[in-house]
Amino acid sequence: MATKNLLQAIGEGLAEEMCADGMVMVLGEDVGRAGGDFRVTQGLQDEFGPSRVMDTPLAESLIVGAAIGLSVNGMRPVAEIQFADFIPPAFDQIVSEAARFYYRSNGAYPCPITIRVPSYGVVPGGALYHSQSAEAYFCNTPGLKVVTPTFPADAKGMLKSAIRDPNPVLFFEHKRTYRLIKEDVLEDDYDVPLDRARVHREGSDVNVVAYGLVLYTALEVAGKLSEESGVEVEVVEPWSLYPLDRETILESARKTGQVLVVLGGDSGGGGAGGVPDRAGGWLHRAADGGTDDRRSGDLQLPRHFLVAAHGLFEWHGRGGRHSSRQLRRLRGTLRGRSPKRGDRRVLRGDALPRRPDTARRLPRPRCPARTQPGRGRKGHLLRHRANQPQHPDEQLNAATREDARPEL
Repeated sequence: MATKNLLQAIGEGLAEEMCADGMVMVLGEDVGRAGGDFRVTQGLQDEFGPSRVMDTPLAESLIVGAAIGLSVNGMRPVAEIQFADFIPPAFDQIVSEAARFYYRSNGAYPCPITIRVPSYGVVPGGALYHSQSAEAYFCNTPGLKVVTPTFPADAKGMLKSAIRDPNPVLFFEHKRTYRLIKEDVLEDDYDVPLDRARVHREGSDVNVVAYGLVLYTALEVAGKLSEESGVEVEVVEPWSLYPLDRETILESARKTGQVLVVLGGDSGGGGAGGVPDRAGGWLHRAADGGTDDRRSGDLQLPRHFLVAAHGLFEWHGRGGRHSSRQLRRLRGTLRGRSPKRGDRRVLRGDALPRRPDTARRLPRPRCPARTQPGRGRKGHLLRHRANQPQHPDEQLNAATREDARPEL
């Protein structure tokens, strides 16, 4: 066991996975000869060669798109986005392709890619294009996992789990914590689950949920409050922002009844920004069985979406309403029960009626032009102008043409 900072722990975990699995490779801007902008991949190209540590052009969409193609052909690529501010060009590849590849192929093609984003959060001198927090953008997309390690030992194990995961994982790293936080890291091979939260400090007065640099600050403040005021703060770090470890956060919030969420980025949107509302709802329902909102869950639902409120389930989309039997099947599937035979067809929408059963088909107004006999295959659409009364404007135009005709 040796003391390492976050940068060293991530680099060590990456090198160990590349030694253990020949299908693991790294690609990104300046990750080869330069060793990355923060030197996380320094020395890897010399050890594993340029075919496994590949420098790419300055094109984030290309980096992620190439990683997707490599993953469905047996590789396990680790794509690096140099700064989180530059990830928007790759947004379509991540959300529309990587997140849906396993679903759209009906489980035939997993997409085991890890996207390292080693630079979210504000730093002095980072200015406008090197200080943004982009993790919340991806916390509303089924098929993705969004993790935000803070401490070196956790980061090393989570990186190994992300590389071994059969689906895409976004691995966000705060650049201020690279050399700031140090701790003992195991030399042995180990992994850390991606869908858990960690309780760093036990307390009974207030619960704090934080990750990244603000987690480090929250732990310092909690220690001072305990020494100076006797206030015991419980600090919880969600290792994974999506999916969120509901059980751990709820169990911690029940002890104090007070939840404070500390964020280094914007408070709205997804990620940990939704913890206050969710925790409040969870506590309210646990206390007196209050109302809950109904959602379709983290599922890919093409062409249709499920609106479920107060026990009323309706399908909206091209199909309209469903029979009660189909709704019972779908309701059981969304609640976690095994679907019966034919449920996949219902979820996919293939068995849905093209028109709602309750829709009224009004008679179409009959066009005079279509009631006249005609000739040919489309004769019912032809207009026999000789048999139709002329519009006053047409009569005026005809008279004008007659007056303008020269005499012979």
